[in-house]
Amino acid sequence: MKDVYICFTPYHIILSCAIAFAKNDKIENDLIIQPSFPNVDNFIDGIKEWNDNLFNEIIEIPGRYESKPRNIKIISTIENIYKYKRANQLLKRKYNHTMINNLYIFNDCSLSGQLLAYLNDQNGGCNIYVEDGMAAYINQIPSRSIRQLLARHIYKLTFGKWYEQNEKQGLCKYIDKFMVLNPQHIRIDLSKKNINAIELEDIFNLNTTGLPNKITKQFNLNISKRENVTILILSPSYFLIENGILNKCKNIINQIVEKKF
Repeated sequence: MKDVYICFTPYHIILSCAIAFAKNDKIENDLIIQPSFPNVDNFIDGIKEWNDNLFNEIIEIPGRYESKPRNIKIISTIENIYKYKRANQLLKRKYNHTMINNLYIFNDCSLSGQLLAYLNDQNGGCNIYVEDGMAAYINQIPSRSIRQLLARHIYKLTFGKWYEQNEKQGLCKYIDKFMVLNPQHIRIDLSKKNINAIELEDIFNLNTTGLPNKITKQFNLNISKRENVTILILSPSYFLIENGILNKCKNIINQIVEKKF
């Protein structure tokens, strides 16, 4: 029996570390990373140097960041199919007959996330959707280009019955439980689900373990300690822009600044 975490972003990785460290139940843990970001090796090396590292294995599988921009979009789709097939073959060999206690999925719209959820469901394990970020709270359906819609139909034909073409995260039929930071603000369509809160304190507790320093060291960064200072880091997202959410984010940030939380 083991717990498995499948991540796609640095935020997912930090949450995985926080959840595993908070549980500290002596069970084996695997961390799977399918990166949508650069320098994933820096994160992996930082975790391996972490004195409280609870992951028996850290596995990197082919991810979206490997994709090269193409002028002919159908070529990108074909390349993605090949890439995801390689990733899924790795996961099948590893987990097809492995009993997973809890599978933590940060994006249940992803092909690899859905495959693991399907395999774990067949083996009687528990599948937990962990918030990807804003996707757990925004009710709008993301806009899709014709190419994206066509690609999803091709994925369905290629990968078979277990793949679902869900418009929003958290809707995969193999999900049993949900974990989010702010259950009171969760999307309406998820509000009646089996929801557990992620304790913010569990994330802050990582500071005492030295994990942030281990990771920033890999980037040759030295972040000095300062009292009563909050640093807010925002990364640009086409999802925020295309779905008219960016201004809402700005308004929330302005409220936080004005009230000096």
